[in-house]
Amino acid sequence: MSLLDRLRRRRGPTAEWREDRSVRLIADLDRFELSGVGFGDPYTRLSFLGPSESPFLDYHQKGLRIDVADDRFDGFTLALGTGAFLGASSKRPVRAFVGGLRIKSRELRVEELRTEGDFTALWGTPFWRDEDDDEILLFFEFPDGEIQVELSREGRPRVLIATQEPLMADPEQRRAYAVETPWPPSFREGGQ
Repeated sequence: MSLLDRLRRRRGPTAEWREDRSVRLIADLDRFELSGVGFGDPYTRLSFLGPSESPFLDYHQKGLRIDVADDRFDGFTLALGTGAFLGASSKRPVRAFVGGLRIKSRELRVEELRTEGDFTALWGTPFWRDEDDDEILLFFEFPDGEIQVELSREGRPRVLIATQEPLMADPEQRRAYAVETPWPPSFREGGQ
């Protein structure tokens, strides 16, 4: 039975999953993994998370949302502060991501990322920066995926999205964001 078939069931695809608290929750942004489960792996390898709080793999109490494509782990969204929303299915604010972050072989806590400058200090100049009346979006491109950081207009981090399929790879999205930087990006060793 595919994920789509399971989503159609009221209980959702993770109803039988049992949380395993012995698995340390860590978002590895160097390898695009969540606790050792990498993009492209079967999403069922994330069963240690336990049942989700919605049929859409939302974990509000963990500050986490899982993305799946063709029954494969395809990305995740992390809440970077209280009051963040994790996606279209999320109608209520969630708590900040409760796990650790691995960036540039360092372990960090979400609380250590407080400003736009904290992200650019880690990854350099973003491939694209978009700013409107509501938010600031930073797009960082890597050989294995894309990281999007959403900040409030005042510069407070809201969410971080790590995905295998870069939004900026889509010509329509680049037009919508009025991207002037050519695609694909050229990568230096270790990232952009």
